[in-house]
Amino acid sequence: MKRYITILLIIFICIIVFKGCLTSKPEKLISPEIVQSIMSITTDNKYVSITSAKDESTYFVIEVEVLFVPQSISEVKVFIDAICESCYKIFKTQGINRSIYVHGYRPKDKDLTIMYGTTRYDKYSGKFTFETAK
Repeated sequence: MKRYITILLIIFICIIVFKGCLTSKPEKLISPEIVQSIMSITTDNKYVSITSAKDESTYFVIEVEVLFVPQSISEVKVFIDAICESCYKIFKTQGINRSIYVHGYRPKDKDLTIMYGTTRYDKYSGKFTFETAK
């Protein structure tokens, strides 16, 4: 019986060691300078403004305030798509491969916010998609 326990213990240790060797390298950290360059994408834009940009380690989230009352969702989509693509280009030049979420919203009242939708870049598929908020 002791022989089986010893063999199982050796197999378990080997699995742990091999699993540690096979894990992927950690995601590259996003420096404050990169975050600042993303925040400045909408600096002189009178239609939208980036209110926050956060690194969530496996993905990056950007909140965009819409500064006008859009007639349709497609008006908002144009802006947040462009911001997502600009962020992707910044990441690409820095060697960062991260999924990106860009949320478009507009405050309506003191306690009410209108969510228009989200443009997402998926690092696995390499595709940009837009989803209308529900």
